[in-house]
Amino acid sequence: MRSHALGRWLLMGGFSTLLGSLAAAEPPADPWTLVPALPTGCYSEQDEFSAQVDQAIETLQNETDRQNEINTEVKNREEDPMETARRMQEFMMNNPEEAMKMMQAVQATGTEEGQAAMLATLEKNAQQDKALDDLVARYDAAYGAALDPIYEKRHSLSFKETETQADRDEWAALTRKANAEYEKLCGEWWKSGGRFHAWLASYREYTVEDRIPADEERERIAMAPLAAAGRSMEAYRSTVAMEAVLDYMQRARRIFVQKRLAAPNAEVFARGL
Repeated sequence: MRSHALGRWLLMGGFSTLLGSLAAAEPPADPWTLVPALPTGCYSEQDEFSAQVDQAIETLQNETDRQNEINTEVKNREEDPMETARRMQEFMMNNPEEAMKMMQAVQATGTEEGQAAMLATLEKNAQQDKALDDLVARYDAAYGAALDPIYEKRHSLSFKETETQADRDEWAALTRKANAEYEKLCGEWWKSGGRFHAWLASYREYTVEDRIPADEERERIAMAPLAAAGRSMEAYRSTVAMEAVLDYMQRARRIFVQKRLAAPNAEVFARGL
């Protein structure tokens, strides 16, 4: 596709003169380094992932918001339109080949082909969301099938007006059974190599290899005319990767918040539970 080919040319070093100021901006630290290690235990009390991921999300969100404010100021900065037009014309005269490629790339984003590429990216993002929704639904179903019958029996014991030692013994046995069933699920879903870890690995691969390059391609094409018109880009810094990593961490948080906090104590008979 022409728009993709031109975008790849941009990312591979095209517009070297045009985008020199963009390249000179200090890049952010790799946002992936903020992502805490994914937990591998069955219970949330066994790790600090929840607090760690919340802190990482807050830190990265603040940095993203700060940089987006700077980027917005760069893009919306008021400049003398006559001077802008003069600098654009000067660039086009001095760099006719690069100017032609820039115009073709910008125009391609508005064509039917370019719009189809944008829609394809949105569809891929929606497919990732649906895949996670489906996976969570499958976990909920597996959890309910394994544990709901046990909880129903235990629930009936806890609402007896009086309880016997036999009731307490049965409660303890049911609690131990529930813990054992949950830990079976844990091996399939929560531990390293489990279904949720596998999905997150796949989503990270999609983010790194597909989403980020596609979004950065569109951003560079959109920003090229500003650079050509002599706009100072020293303060501009892409937030594409930061926003993508934020989405990854938010999905990881959504997944792991579903883990049990701790194993219920079989020796504690809880009335009304």
